[in-house]
Amino acid sequence: MKASRLTRARAPPTLPLLTVGQNVLLGAYPRGHGPGAPRRGPRSRRSFPLLQARWGQPAHTLSGGEQQMVAIARGLMACSTLLMINEPFLGPAPQVVAQISQVITRFNRERGLTIVFIEQNVELALGLAHRGYVLESGRNILDGPSAPLLQSAEVKRHLPWCLGWRARCPVWSPSGAACYDDCQ
Repeated sequence: MKASRLTRARAPPTLPLLTVGQNVLLGAYPRGHGPGAPRRGPRSRRSFPLLQARWGQPAHTLSGGEQQMVAIARGLMACSTLLMINEPFLGPAPQVVAQISQVITRFNRERGLTIVFIEQNVELALGLAHRGYVLESGRNILDGPSAPLLQSAEVKRHLPWCLGWRARCPVWSPSGAACYDDCQ
């Protein structure tokens, strides 16, 4: 795989003096596909309806979760085969977590996009992922298919504070979105 086929979305994701739309469209330029960006722009707008409503707004006026959506949308603009995202669910409002979860799932399922994300919310991360890796002090201590890993005694033993928040959350959605920040 060529290195140019890899994309990483990370926070802080915006260039503050540009609009939301300009920030998103920049994602098409690293691979030299700038002229094709306008054709892919509407796809990014549909992926995150909230961004569509703010397309012409200065990026510095967005919340942290909205900026995370801009970073992911910009990463998707590059038409890569791999997207890396750092803690997409840390901090955003429940609605933003829901949108990010849906977009990650849809792009993986429909386009075969490999998505690697680093996340401390073990239950949500393993609920979305096909495979999980649990790191402790930078070392891999557990790995395997996500569903059995989530149920394993080892994960529960190593990460008890990361599990069980769903039961305390009054607005948990069966679609996989959660109000993680409100229910800790």
